[in-house]
Amino acid sequence: MCDILVVLQNAWFTDGQPKSHEEWLQGLWGSVTGQRLKSMLPDQADDVEVINASPRVGSAPTDSFPPDLEHIRAALTKYRPRVILGCGKLACNALRELRVEFITAPHPAWRQLRASNMAWVKETASFALRCRRARDAWAPERRGPA
Repeated sequence: MCDILVVLQNAWFTDGQPKSHEEWLQGLWGSVTGQRLKSMLPDQADDVEVINASPRVGSAPTDSFPPDLEHIRAALTKYRPRVILGCGKLACNALRELRVEFITAPHPAWRQLRASNMAWVKETASFALRCRRARDAWAPERRGPA
């Protein structure tokens, strides 16, 4: 179970394929996109998982792959997130297709992203996380996917 599951669009890696999800995550958190994503996450989120809507990895930032609904569904089952954050049109469309509750957010690599956009996402995710934690505390038997 995680606090927040972030669904991005798809990964790209300049040096061929990353050896593991952890290697990709390390690169993400060290990038401008990762720094922007961090600023969109609530301070009280203890466990954040990040996946891409497609497991395929491109070799350039312009590479784009269609979402893989089974890949996303498997992550929802594995992580059982309290809050889901969909970043970008492809990720959000896939989450809508899966009919799960999620917060719509701009992709952190969006060139027109403003501090006000990131602050709104952070505030909304923080509120949603507090609500889910309260629900889990009062009715743990109802705990399920967001």
